[in-house]
Parts: sequence; C-alpha cells; structure tokens
Amino acid sequence: MIVIFIYNVLFSVSLIIALPFLLIFLSKEHLRMRLGIYEKGSDEDYLWFHFASVGEVDAAKPLIAGLKNKYPHTKFNDHYDPNRL
Repeated sequence: MIVIFIYNVLFSVSLIIALPFLLIFLSKEHLRMRLGIYEKGSDEDYLWFHFASVGEVDAAKPLIAGLKNKYPHTKFNDHYDPNRL
C-alpha cells in the first residue's frame, strides 16, 4: 500500500515539474489539435481519424486518399499527427 502511495506522489510531482516544459515546447496550435479544440465558427470542415495501430494507419491510407480527392477543402487529422497522412 505504501508503494502505491509513493508511486502516486512521485508521478504527481513529476507531472507538475514536466507540465511547464511540455507547454513551452509544444506549439499552441499543435496542443489545441491534439486536444481536439478548434475555433468555433470556422468555415473549415475537419475529419478526425483515430487509429490503434500502425497497421490500421497503413490499411486506411487508400481510404483517406480517396476522401481527400472527394473532399479537397476538408482538413484531415489522425490521433497522432495531423501531417502524417
């Protein structure tokens, strides 16, 4: 029981120490996209994909390529990196 308490305390302290560095090094736009926050009233359409494995990303590439051709003004985003696909 004491080990779990020590782990939780160390994890919390580490998170508090690391959070400012993460916020400094991640750009505001990148952080907002990762959290799924977009400007309200934007006239751009977004299509969000979430993949659980690299194999799923590879399998979905033809589908996404077809959707990009069909909907050229739509922004495509996956869970990991908006420029990956």
